[in-house]
Amino acid sequence: MNATAPPEMAHYKQVKHFRKRLILSNSAVRQPLPTFGKAPWEGRKKSERPQRPSRSATTPAIQTTTNVHLAPTRSFSNVASSSATTPPPPAIADTRSRPADKEPPDIRVEYHPKSHRPPLESILEEFRPPNPTPSFFPEGTTAWSPFKTMSEYQFAQIVLEGSLNRRQTTMLCELYQRCLSGKDTFGFHNAGDLERVMKDVGTVMPSVQERTMTSSFNNLSIEYDFWFTDLWEWAMHLVRSPILASDFTWDAEKLYKYEGDHYVRFYDEPWTADRWHDVQTELPDGAQPLCFILYADKTKLSPFNPQMGYPVMARLANLPAHIRNGNGHGGSYVVGWLPIVEGDEDQKGTKGYVDLKRVVWHDCFIKLLEALAERKNGEHVDCGDRIKRFLFPIILILSADYEEQSIMALIRGYQGSYPCPICLIPAKQQHEITKRHPLRTQEQSKEAVVGASRASTKQDAEKILKEKSLRPVNNAFWTLPHSDPHRALTFDRMHNNAHGLGGKHLWPLLQVTLAQLPAARSKMAVVDERVKNAPRFRDLQHFNKVIDTHFTDATKFETIVKLSLFVTHDLFPKSTECEGYLLLRLIRHYLNIDMYAALNVHTDDTIAAGEKELQLFEECLTEYMSQTASDEHRKVWEFIKLHMLSHLFPDIRSKGVTKNANTQPSESKHRELKKAWAKTNFRNIEGQILRKTGQADAMNLIRARIDATEDAKNPSKTQPRQFKEGTEFDRIDLGSPCAPATFSDAEQNHGGIISFQELDSQVNAFLNAQPSLSAKKLPGEDQYVQDYFPYTEYQFLKVHYASIVDWRGETDYLRCSEEFHNCARYDSIIYNSDGQMQFGELQMVFTIKLRRDDQSDYIIPLCLIRPYEQLTTSGSTRSQKDRDLQFIRLKKKGLKESEVIFAESIERGIVAFPSYDSRAGDEYIIFDVLDPDLFIRLRELAVQ
Repeated sequence: MNATAPPEMAHYKQVKHFRKRLILSNSAVRQPLPTFGKAPWEGRKKSERPQRPSRSATTPAIQTTTNVHLAPTRSFSNVASSSATTPPPPAIADTRSRPADKEPPDIRVEYHPKSHRPPLESILEEFRPPNPTPSFFPEGTTAWSPFKTMSEYQFAQIVLEGSLNRRQTTMLCELYQRCLSGKDTFGFHNAGDLERVMKDVGTVMPSVQERTMTSSFNNLSIEYDFWFTDLWEWAMHLVRSPILASDFTWDAEKLYKYEGDHYVRFYDEPWTADRWHDVQTELPDGAQPLCFILYADKTKLSPFNPQMGYPVMARLANLPAHIRNGNGHGGSYVVGWLPIVEGDEDQKGTKGYVDLKRVVWHDCFIKLLEALAERKNGEHVDCGDRIKRFLFPIILILSADYEEQSIMALIRGYQGSYPCPICLIPAKQQHEITKRHPLRTQEQSKEAVVGASRASTKQDAEKILKEKSLRPVNNAFWTLPHSDPHRALTFDRMHNNAHGLGGKHLWPLLQVTLAQLPAARSKMAVVDERVKNAPRFRDLQHFNKVIDTHFTDATKFETIVKLSLFVTHDLFPKSTECEGYLLLRLIRHYLNIDMYAALNVHTDDTIAAGEKELQLFEECLTEYMSQTASDEHRKVWEFIKLHMLSHLFPDIRSKGVTKNANTQPSESKHRELKKAWAKTNFRNIEGQILRKTGQADAMNLIRARIDATEDAKNPSKTQPRQFKEGTEFDRIDLGSPCAPATFSDAEQNHGGIISFQELDSQVNAFLNAQPSLSAKKLPGEDQYVQDYFPYTEYQFLKVHYASIVDWRGETDYLRCSEEFHNCARYDSIIYNSDGQMQFGELQMVFTIKLRRDDQSDYIIPLCLIRPYEQLTTSGSTRSQKDRDLQFIRLKKKGLKESEVIFAESIERGIVAFPSYDSRAGDEYIIFDVLDPDLFIRLRELAVQ
């Protein structure tokens, strides 16, 4: 049965008439795209957007049905092979044919009713503009305070980043003292001088506290030290920061984007989702939530030392993701260091010992949350923008792997009758991922624990707790209103998918299945060889072998599972009764789910599409389980990381996209902790590590102050870039130039390849077909170039484009070279031809210089490509395997069919894998799971 196109692709059938701009993710600069209908290199004049009326009674009402994905693109409905005969439209040209005076705003923001703020409407390019950064500091201080000079700050930064010890620091100070030029002062003479200043730096951040605590459970008791930072004081450090003031969001927002005849709701940050809205509804009128994201997990501090650490990290959800997940001012902060309970050997593993560890954990968290609990009725705060707000602290998100989630929720873990910390699913039904079960609530858990404590016998108490797989411990999160731990616990994509279902279950199962094939050893060697020779692409990890990989990090597992589908599909018979083939179908649906999970912006429709993939995954899993039911060594599918998929999309609706709760940013901070540990004396390390990480965060604050001061002095930094003549254009940058050559040399310079024959004639034919080309032809001829005409070839190409997922700027690095790291590399691309999406392989990137009618020169960037013919078509002509595995199959055209295109017609790069199953060896399959943008762009083609 042929699958129908997903609903989020419906907007591809519409074409807009006005230009959009890129919203760059790493800069405040917005780069304009080329104007529709003109050659992309002809000037950079910005098109004026028609004035739109404010929303009126005639404006279509907000609807939440028949939604489509919010990213504007062109029509790709009739993908066919054709020459690029006209200049390409912009990468995300918005060309709906609707009168400008009747067009509603692109974006509508509805704030929470208690904020008393009217709805905000804006055009797309003005949505979430860069926030101005205040440059004022406390009177009488400098940006680099408490350092005396900028040089001393930079010196301290080098010492911290280089992890220098006292001896090395003193040697460096002595060197600087000998080499002072007199242009600045440098007051450090040894490590002691720096340490004295660093103590002052430590006062910039909240102080580290130590408490000696005692925890007891039944007849077991333990005394320990708990190191922590006042959580409220740390939060106020950010809330009152003038540098971050304009980045804070305080009120819940419901975001909508106009799509043809209705508005579609979309989700990204936590304040755009439902949970924030629900919490603010429960607060007093005029109050606003101060939302915390907490993370905790053990980590090994050194590969050569058994010592473990147990950090607790905090973020503020009121700050945008790029700040709170970053490493600078406003990012994660180590607010606590939990003790690791070491019991006697005869106690380990006993129920009482396990419960005691839970008591210690929650007693520490009660102390950590104490400062927030004291303000459970709210507190008026003077914020960094000098506005007083009534703030209520809440724990919005708990970010953790499953082991830690079990501790946070105080459930009995994967061995319990109800192993999920979020819902009450029976352990034997975990493979039914589309079935809904009652959600856990704080009230029910508290009632069970209190009821068990009042039971007359241990048996009665155990029965009460066992009904919900709970432990007899009071939960620390009960001390803070609006912080139900079961609602705060959130799907963690890294541990659940890459380091869970994908890397720890599906990949090992594929390894076992390959090992059971006839001639298994040779086929497994083929897999390794294919992986080794896989096409290279920026940010696509490369492996020399994978078949023996059983333990690695999450990022590598993520790539390995993606590659597995494309390097093994021809090794199994194409039969619904083949276990290996069913497993590949299962992996395909898993990859689709993971790509939806990775989206940085979701709409109601992409969520619905993801939920549909869950259903298809479950159907395929049921078929696989039935096929392998008689296998003595069949896999048991009742495990928590499979079940947790059922909470993926509800969590997105509740708390925003997965990056809001992903543990990856916190795990990456473990490296800093290990560096800090290496600079301790390895005794009583907890306080030392917290102080050193606090110093590092203080240095980040000082750097933010310096940057803000420099930005205020040099506003030109935020101006659009100046284009470098000849190599930088609106959407592309050229690099790695070769020596200038003439068209008569092109064929010889490229080894006599037939596609380079009479290249000047190909260029002339292409340029003559451009009606808007305002260039003069050669005197006395009907041509633009001749064989003696010069060109400059380039082997590197940057393509800038707007992601259709979140509209932010992305850049692909493309290569077109005979020699790149000892290998030839000619990348594949998507390019625009007459408004249609086409695929091709780069053969040559070059520029020519022509003359306009006004006698001025201008440079045109061109590409010679070898087009692909698309073999992915609907109907009976498409193979069953391609439909099952959703392969987008291409066939490379002959060299004689090479084409010249505008370089700026390139949409983005792709990876084209050899198909391995075509006799001629000229068929390829697009690696559509490379990134979310490519996945969404190609969804319609994949499911035809």
